[in-house]
Amino acid sequence: MPSVENLQKLADVLDLEFYFGPPRETSPVPLVEIDGEDYAAVPRYDVELAAGDGQVNEEGEPVEHLAFSRAWLKRMGVPAGDAVLLKVRGNSMQPTLHDGDLVLVDRRHKAIRDRQIYAFVEPGGETRIKRLECAGDQLLIRSDNPDCPTELRSKAEAKEITIIGRVIWSGHVLK
Repeated sequence: MPSVENLQKLADVLDLEFYFGPPRETSPVPLVEIDGEDYAAVPRYDVELAAGDGQVNEEGEPVEHLAFSRAWLKRMGVPAGDAVLLKVRGNSMQPTLHDGDLVLVDRRHKAIRDRQIYAFVEPGGETRIKRLECAGDQLLIRSDNPDCPTELRSKAEAKEITIIGRVIWSGHVLK
C-alpha cells in the first residue's frame, strides 16, 4: 500500500493535484451573495423536455440564470457546475410535472436508477422527460399520467438514448 507521502511525490512529478475529500465543483459557476448566504447562479437553457412524444431542441447558451442556495445544492448532493434548468412541455408527467414547469437536472447522474425521472435525448434528437426503468433486456419509459402508455425499448435501442441527467427538483408554474 503506497504511503500518502509517496502519492504526493507522484502527484508532484506528474504535475497533478493530490486531493482526497468531497466532490468538488467541475465547472465555474457565478456566485451571488444574498443576506450573507452564498448562492450559485444555475444556468437555464431554452430547451423543452417533452412530457409526450418528443421535442427537437437546438443547443446554445443559457438564456438566464436562477440563484440556488449553495448549502441546499450541497445537501442535495449536486455540485452547482453539474446542474442545469430545463423546461417541461406537455402533460404526460402530470400530476408530478406540469407543462411549463422548470426542472433542475443533475448531469452527473446518467446511470438509470429504477423509476427515477430523467431528462434524455432520443436517437432522432427529441429531448424528453420520463421515469426510466430497466427490466431485463428492456428499458421501460413511463409517464406519470395514467392516460399515457408505457413505452418499451430493446437493449440495443436503449443504448441509442443519451441521458442528460436525473431530475432532482421541479418548480411548478401556477397559471
